[in-house]
Amino acid sequence: MAGKVNIRYGTSLMPFFSENLLLIVPRSEDFADSSVFPPSRNASPPVNKKPPYSKKPSISVILSATEDNSILYTWQKQRIQEMGLASFRKYMTERMTLGTSMHSAAQKLLVAVKKQELPASDKIITYVGLDPKSPASKYVMSIVPIIGELKKDDVIAYEKPVTSPKLGFQGRFDAVFQYRGETCMVDWKTSPAASSFSKQGDESMSYQTYSRQVAAYAAAFNNDGNFQAEPMVSRGLLVSAKEDGTPADVFELDQQNIEKSYDDFKGRLWSFWEKLRTAKPHNGFVDFAYTP
Repeated sequence: MAGKVNIRYGTSLMPFFSENLLLIVPRSEDFADSSVFPPSRNASPPVNKKPPYSKKPSISVILSATEDNSILYTWQKQRIQEMGLASFRKYMTERMTLGTSMHSAAQKLLVAVKKQELPASDKIITYVGLDPKSPASKYVMSIVPIIGELKKDDVIAYEKPVTSPKLGFQGRFDAVFQYRGETCMVDWKTSPAASSFSKQGDESMSYQTYSRQVAAYAAAFNNDGNFQAEPMVSRGLLVSAKEDGTPADVFELDQQNIEKSYDDFKGRLWSFWEKLRTAKPHNGFVDFAYTP
């Protein structure tokens, strides 16, 4: 089955849209054969990473579309009542901009490590081009202790697109580097102090979602022939940067945890593809958005 499809996801209060997704549903045997830790990578030819008119669904879209967003809906409704819709949208835009700024700074620091040009801690914020008074600067300083442990040869890749050759999803991972003797798929998270991830850590629902995300990136990286020359990922790292600049919390996912999280992701991916295969679009979109 092939074609194109548009989807609506998130919540009915704050929906997101993804258009022109390539609808090539994987076979059941592809799900059974897909592993995080294959014996070797497929020696597939390089994939053109330029966004085509039709595109594969991203990991973040798949997870958001298959999440139970009832709690998110309730939180959004409460904040909109408190702030007003315009102010809430502004707040969400600022949060996304903050995350983008932190990720951009992290990439610059990894490049600096690779070039053996990482500046002293008191020069970091100037080096990455941030205002010392900006909220993003605190998050950046929070991850500096981790980046400071890295040597030139530890840094393998950062901010690269990756594709699952069998299961028809793609994404763009934050970083892959050697950390304390293990090759790790790294995901940077900006966690407000009031967030469940900051308060509850690996007991939070966010941790489960983030673990699935890291596992999906790891599986795609380990199977994508474009990374044939690189070592396979053996661990996952969720790095929860702090808004007050204190050292980030680091959650390590060993192989067993990654395999379990990837199985969870594949279950969600199966549901995602099944709905796309069977649902009738409404106003041109297959609707995944939560509505009470």
